[in-house]
Amino acid sequence: MKTIIAAFLFAGSQTAAAAESPCMTRTEFNDMSLFVLPALLDGAAAKCQAYLPANAYLLTGGRTFASRLKVQSDARAEEAIAGFVKIGGSKLPEGVSGATLGSFIRDMARSEPFKKIGAGECATIDEASELLAPLPPENLANLVRLLITQSTKKDKNPPFRFCPTEAM
Repeated sequence: MKTIIAAFLFAGSQTAAAAESPCMTRTEFNDMSLFVLPALLDGAAAKCQAYLPANAYLLTGGRTFASRLKVQSDARAEEAIAGFVKIGGSKLPEGVSGATLGSFIRDMARSEPFKKIGAGECATIDEASELLAPLPPENLANLVRLLITQSTKKDKNPPFRFCPTEAM
C-alpha cells in the first residue's frame, strides 16, 4: 500500500508529497486499502503463478479471497478515490474522472508492487494470503493500516501521514 501511494503521487519527490498532502483518517486509509487489496491479490497471483505449485492458496483460494474483497472494494470505491485525490492533490491531471482514476490505481496495484519479487517472496505472499483470508474485510484493512503505520514511523519523509488524532 505504501508503494502504491508513493507511486500514485507521480510528480515531485516523496518529501514534497508528504509535506503538502493533507492528513488521512483511519477510515480514509481503510477505504483506500480495501479498494486496492483485490487488485493486489490478483497481481500477486499473476506474478507468482510461475513460482508457486498449482495447488498454492494464492492460485486457488486466493481468487475467492480477492472476489470476496472485491465486494468491499466496489462499495468503498467513491470514498477510496476521494482519499487518493486528497493525498494526490495538485499532482493529479485535471479533468480525470473518478472511474478512470480508480482503474489507474487498481492497474498500479496489480503491477507496481510486484516488479522485483521472485520465488521466495511469492511463497511468503502465498502463506500470508492464506493466513489473512479468514479475517473480516474491516479487520484486514485495520491490520494493513497498523502495519503501514508501524513500518513508516521512522521514515523522515513518508509518502502520507495520518491525522494527529488518528495516529497510533
